[in-house]
Amino acid sequence: MKKIIIAISFISLAAFDCKKNSDGLNIILHDKPLSVIQEYTQGNWKLQYEKGGICGNCTFYPADTTFNLYMALTPERIELRDKYFQTLDTTITWSYVNIFGDSSYALNFRDSSGIPYTFAPDGIYNDTLVLYQPGPDGLSFFYIKSN
Repeated sequence: MKKIIIAISFISLAAFDCKKNSDGLNIILHDKPLSVIQEYTQGNWKLQYEKGGICGNCTFYPADTTFNLYMALTPERIELRDKYFQTLDTTITWSYVNIFGDSSYALNFRDSSGIPYTFAPDGIYNDTLVLYQPGPDGLSFFYIKSN
């Protein structure tokens, strides 16, 4: 009987551990200090889809998008690569902005044509990084970790 209880306990712990690991990373970033945002967003990311814009709730997948598919972030730099393997490697400036009455940090950079971009990290939900463009018609970008 004692062996059965030990076996059941072991199986329960193993099942709990698997469930815990399969949930993925979940952290809200828009209310965190800049150092925390930078820590969790640095690395290589691959675009899964975009959502929002003028149509509100439309979803765009990489085959439909002209935006960059791959992003590498450090606290100071952003590198973007699109489906045509054109790259942008430039400096990030971080700013503290008021977004719809909620203050948060946003990363800012300019593309090779000098066009400015601003993205505010919302959070990481089930290992998916969500960045959004502040503004009424802004898109949200959904990235997963990449090698």
